[in-house]
Amino acid sequence: MREGFDPTQLDLNKLFLDFVLSPGQLNSMGRGEFFLSDAADPAATPSAYARIAAKNRARFFTIDERQRSGADGLDFILAQLCEPYRLDVRLSEVSADFLDSNPVCSFYTQWFKAAVLREQSLNNSSLVAISVPMGPQLLPALLLSKQVRQVISAPIVFGGPSFSLMSSEELEKFLCLSPTESRCYSSI
Repeated sequence: MREGFDPTQLDLNKLFLDFVLSPGQLNSMGRGEFFLSDAADPAATPSAYARIAAKNRARFFTIDERQRSGADGLDFILAQLCEPYRLDVRLSEVSADFLDSNPVCSFYTQWFKAAVLREQSLNNSSLVAISVPMGPQLLPALLLSKQVRQVISAPIVFGGPSFSLMSSEELEKFLCLSPTESRCYSSI
């Protein structure tokens, strides 16, 4: 509690991997069920890797239940499991309709409602800061901000390396898609 603030920090990457590696989700993905209602081909690569991961789930965790990566090809398997959830789209191609109709966007909207917004400590926030380290996390961060705005009226600040690399036109486009009272900060 430094300088009178009592921050709450959520590691969404860890929460997302906890979700992806949960037994129920691995079984669903193994059947080709990745999103809310869309089914993929169970013979597709991500579904096959989900079945492999389900049978070898213990290898993804240490004895004290921490996620492992980097050993035994786990990074490759995790990349295959997460590929269907990747949103790497140019901001110039994104519209409000895209955010509302894309199945991956719909998934993230529902996932944020279930996994993040249940965090009671967020309700009294006077500021929400969202750090976006990589470009494919821009749209999920945007969808997160829209869900946060539904329950918290505090200003939202975006930061992180992704914004440092964006042109002023891209930053403007991002802010036009984000909730009101949002700001982007870059380190440049």
